[in-house]
Amino acid sequence: MIVTVITVAALVLVFSRTFTIIWNGNINGLTHEEIAEFMNGDKNIRSVAGSGYAHSQPFNTKHEVTKNRFTIGKKVLGLGEFGVVLQGTIDGETVAVKTVKAGAGKQHLHYLLSEIKILSYLGSHENLVELRGAYTKQLISGFAYIFLEYCALGNLEDYLRKSIMHCRQRNQGYVKFHQVEKKLITLKDLFDWSIQIAAAMEYLSEKKVIHGDLAARNVLLSNDGVAKVTDFGLSRRRNYEYVKCVSKKSETDGPQPWRWVAIEFFHYGPFHLSLATDVWSYGVLLWEIFSLGKLPYPQYNYNEDFVKALENGIRLHRPEYASDLLYENIMTPCWNEDPTKRPMFCNISLKLKELQVKEGFDRG
Repeated sequence: MIVTVITVAALVLVFSRTFTIIWNGNINGLTHEEIAEFMNGDKNIRSVAGSGYAHSQPFNTKHEVTKNRFTIGKKVLGLGEFGVVLQGTIDGETVAVKTVKAGAGKQHLHYLLSEIKILSYLGSHENLVELRGAYTKQLISGFAYIFLEYCALGNLEDYLRKSIMHCRQRNQGYVKFHQVEKKLITLKDLFDWSIQIAAAMEYLSEKKVIHGDLAARNVLLSNDGVAKVTDFGLSRRRNYEYVKCVSKKSETDGPQPWRWVAIEFFHYGPFHLSLATDVWSYGVLLWEIFSLGKLPYPQYNYNEDFVKALENGIRLHRPEYASDLLYENIMTPCWNEDPTKRPMFCNISLKLKELQVKEGFDRG
């Protein structure tokens, strides 16, 4: 059985109302029964499925952070329709604080709590954004906080796109980047991030977790430039499987990441998500990295023409900063129409490391 995980939707909030929304609570609070299920887990699922089912596990109270230990600042790190990420502290350490909007709907609070269970289950990995704690004492009022590792350089998509106007030719080995800090982004960086993300996904595969929304926007960079995969929140239990439907927009489902999802998703829907669908998305993420953050399939809208194009073998072209070997031997196989013929993340990692050395981008 596989745990399927998809990204948490963030909130669209007017900045001046942010703290009123956070601290005034949520009319869609959890019932005592729902709180008990979150705290104690679902024993029936545990007995059937075993300890690998993250959502069925009891809340690990070691993650609970008391109010006197944390602060929430005014700096907004991320906004979306149903959640907000703010900068804060725990015991003086800078963290990212994720919460839901008052009135957003009870399901979005469940998504937030789902992320706590997933991150607790995954534990520590150098290329995953780490859980620093949680505040769950106001679930009956409709809000909770997740405290996450703070990644000072923000998300990879924005980081790459800031470099576009400073590009130099690929054969010079680097592009000028990050004008404020006067840093350079090199092809070694692009390989390093690709390898680091593959390592994170290999770890998720070992833990039988499907991310479901792998993209550059869901990768953060630490202060020292290490890539860390994030956003593990919108999972739900159904027939002992954990999925987030992303094929259509509905009352419970946000916009699908259709530029990144595998071709079988359009044929069979979200219940056909697998580790191989993450491999397809990883191929698109590689394309983002080696195009310095360009939008995949910019010529298409989400309609039947796009699906037919995929069915007819249309794939992303070789990005500017990828060699033919990278594109043909690593990127393109990720988009094989047959999921069983796509490479595994352990093989992707190995090939990337070998190619990085072969092309001479393994040294700073």
